[in-house]
Amino acid sequence: SIWAWRKSRIKTIRKSVDKVLCLLPFEPDLYHAYGVPAVFVGHPLVKKLPYEMKKYTAREKLQISSETVIAVLPGSRLSEIKKLGPIFARVAKLIASQNKKISFVSPMASQSTYDQFENILLSNNIRSAFKVIKGSSHEAMIAADIVLLASGTAALESALLSKPTVAAYKVSALSYFILNKLVKTSYFTLPNILLNKEIIPEFIQNKASDINLFDSISECLYNKHYQQNMINNFTQLKSQLDADTDKLAASEVLKLL
Repeated sequence: SIWAWRKSRIKTIRKSVDKVLCLLPFEPDLYHAYGVPAVFVGHPLVKKLPYEMKKYTAREKLQISSETVIAVLPGSRLSEIKKLGPIFARVAKLIASQNKKISFVSPMASQSTYDQFENILLSNNIRSAFKVIKGSSHEAMIAADIVLLASGTAALESALLSKPTVAAYKVSALSYFILNKLVKTSYFTLPNILLNKEIIPEFIQNKASDINLFDSISECLYNKHYQQNMINNFTQLKSQLDADTDKLAASEVLKLL
């Protein structure tokens, strides 16, 4: 994206395209400022999520019977899980020590990430509190009361599904140094960027500590006013992104023919 980093790409884009179909509502103005025709067509994810599925249905499907469920998504790449997996496992252990009625579900993107995260859970003696599954990330989120995740597309999915969410991200010191120089946004989770405020608590690098995440999740779990404020903002976010994307995109393409 040109708005988060690498604005230099705008020159290539201007030479290569007739019009940009934007998924985020603030993007057209950014392109217009550089003389690139652009139009917002809505975010396709809004129409693709299984909103009709109820929490109890998702729990039945995943065979989860706990009173309270936290979905834990440490990332889809091995490098992400290497960084965040141990932290998330320790946080889960802290939470479980406080409330035996809480269990955790972790949907993993591949067999390799499944194996890696399972080994992390075993080494932290918390595997028995987890249901680790392959795929079914939407069902896992719907089944959950709270979602703890690595920032990425999952943060937007969780917000659109109206799930109180806590986000973390951790990279190497060198990668963080480079990103800190390049990234131009105040937040790193897309819902916060779109709402221009920190609705999802986000913790990056050293701030992604066991105690910070534990405290934030506890606030999400037990402060009903805090939960509802988050959900209200997610409803606003959904309305911002909602549009008849397929129809609008097709219409814009036909105008160019």
